[in-house]
Amino acid sequence: MQVFKTFMKIINTKKMILIVYLVVFLALNVGMVKAITKDDGMYKSTTLNICIADEDNSKASKALTDYIGKLHKTSAAENTDKDFILDELYYRQTDYVLTIKKGYADKLAKGEKNNLFENMTVPGVYASSLIDSQLDNYVNVVSAYMNSGENLDSALSNAAKALDQKAYVEINKFSDYESDDYKLGVYYYMQYLPFIFISLLVSMLCPAIYVMMKKDIHRRTNCSAVSSSKQTFQIMLGVGIVSLGIWLIFILACGFLYGFDYMSGKGLYALINSFVFMLVSLGIALVAAMLGARDQIVALVSNVVGLGMSFLCGVFVPQSLLGNGIVSASKFLPAYWYVKANDMLAGKSDEIFTSGKFMSYIGVEFLFAAALFSAALLFGKQRSKAQ
Repeated sequence: MQVFKTFMKIINTKKMILIVYLVVFLALNVGMVKAITKDDGMYKSTTLNICIADEDNSKASKALTDYIGKLHKTSAAENTDKDFILDELYYRQTDYVLTIKKGYADKLAKGEKNNLFENMTVPGVYASSLIDSQLDNYVNVVSAYMNSGENLDSALSNAAKALDQKAYVEINKFSDYESDDYKLGVYYYMQYLPFIFISLLVSMLCPAIYVMMKKDIHRRTNCSAVSSSKQTFQIMLGVGIVSLGIWLIFILACGFLYGFDYMSGKGLYALINSFVFMLVSLGIALVAAMLGARDQIVALVSNVVGLGMSFLCGVFVPQSLLGNGIVSASKFLPAYWYVKANDMLAGKSDEIFTSGKFMSYIGVEFLFAAALFSAALLFGKQRSKAQ
C-alpha cells in the first residue's frame, strides 16, 4: 500500500485547510443562527425620548401626557427656548418635542381635531411619523366616545381604558420549520454544506492527485512492482477515505452543535442529501484533478465553482428571491436540487414534503455525480495515454 501511504502523506500537508474551513464554518453558523433566533418574530413597540410642553395644563392635556408616558419615556420641557430644544434634538437627547397648545381641552370638547399640537423633531427620522400616528389615534378614540354622547371626562377615561388593552396573538405554524426532527440550526447548517464540500474536496484532493499523476512520478511508479490497476485502486481508496472523513467530520460537528437526535426523522433525509452531494463534490474535484488542476489554480477552481454554484442555486440567496431566468439556468446544476430538497424538508418552499418527491431530487443529484465520475474516468484515460 505504498501508493496509498504516499497519497495520505500529501493529504496530511493540507490538513490546515480542513481545520480553517471547519472552525470558520462552525463559528459563522452558530453566530448566524443566534442572530436569527434572537428575534422571536413578534412585534415590539419602539420606546422614544419625548419632551412635552403642556401649555394647556388641563385635565385633558394631563390625560394625554399619561397616555404618551405609557408608550415612551417622557419629560417635561422646562426650557422652551428654541435654540435649547434644537441642541437637544441635534445631540439626540430627545427624539421628539411635543407642545400641547393652549385651548387643547376646549377644542377637543367641541370635536375639533386640527391644530391641537406643535412638534419639533430631527428631519428624516421616523419618530415624527410614529408619534403623530399615536396622537391621531388617541384624538380619534376620544372623539369617537364623545360622538357617542359621552362628555369629555367620560370620553377621556374610556379612551384610556380602550387604548390600554393589549391584543394577544397566537402564531400557528403551518410547517415543521422548527420541529424537533429538523431544527432551525440544522437547516442552515445543511444549507451551506455544498459550498464547504466543493471548496474542501477541490482544495485537498486536486493537489494530491496532481502530484501522484505527474509524468515523472507516474512513470517511476509504473517501473515498480505495483501494477497500474493497484495504483489506481490505492489512489481511489485514499480519495474515498478522505471524502468520507470530511463528510463525517461535518456531520458529527452538527451533532455536537445541535444534538445527535437530529439524525432521525427529517434529519435522516438531510444526511442522505448531504452524502449524495458530497459525492457530487467529489466528482467535481476528480474532474478538476484529471484536467490538471495544480496548486496555483486550485483556489480559482474552488471559488469559481463553489461560489458560483452557491449564488446561482440558492445556497446563499433563497431560491424564492432569484429571478426566473436564474432559476431556470440553475436547474442544470446539482446544488439547485440539493437546496430544493433541503428547503422542502424545512418547509421553506411551496412544496409539501413527501419521501417520493424528495428521493427524486436525490436521484437527480446522483445522476450529476455519475456523470462527473464518468467524465473524470474519461479524462483520466486520455491523460494516461498522453503520458
